[in-house]
This record gives sequence, structure tokens and C-alpha cells, in this order.
Amino acid sequence: MNVAATSSTSVPEVQDALRVRALALSHVGRIEESEQILERSIRSSHSMPYPLAEARALSDLGEILMRKGDFGQGRTRLQDALGIFHRLGAKVYIGQVEQSLAHLSDET
Repeated sequence: MNVAATSSTSVPEVQDALRVRALALSHVGRIEESEQILERSIRSSHSMPYPLAEARALSDLGEILMRKGDFGQGRTRLQDALGIFHRLGAKVYIGQVEQSLAHLSDET
């Protein structure tokens, strides 16, 4: 299903669907596809602008990159997400990303 082409679908639903698809793909080992979808979601969310979706996709991508051992890029994506979450005052997400960054610091 091409969620972006569905006319009755709202912008938040499309972005959420992209994230869910990317996360599902990452859980079955299709990491490259997952990364590509999240990158697309980040770009489209940024251009809308839809900062919450952008930050959530950045955070998800950061987590995926960390799991595959790309700690530098993972940290960068998480820090980018954290900056947006701070701007939005999204405390729940701030705590989650800070926890991921702390875990990353423990591993590197």
C-alpha cells in the first residue's frame, strides 16, 4: 500500500505509517530499507514542517544505527532528535532520547 498516495490519509497518519513500516522492517532484519524509509520520513517531515514526526524518525533512526554498531551516526541522529524535542517541550521523548544517549556513552 502506498500510504503517501492515499488522499483520505492525513499528514500525521502518513508519517506514523512510514515510521511503523520502518520499525517493522528493522525488526525482521531489513535494516537498509528501514533506514531509507526513515530518511525519507525525516526529509518530508522537515519540509512540511512537522517537527514531532521529524524528531521521532530521527530518534528511531539513531536507535537503529546504534544497534548496527554505527555509534557516531546514531549519536548524531539522537542529538538532532533531542534538540527538536527540547524545542517542542516533549518531555516524554526527551527522557527516552537522553536514556539512549546515556546508554550509548556507557558502550563507547
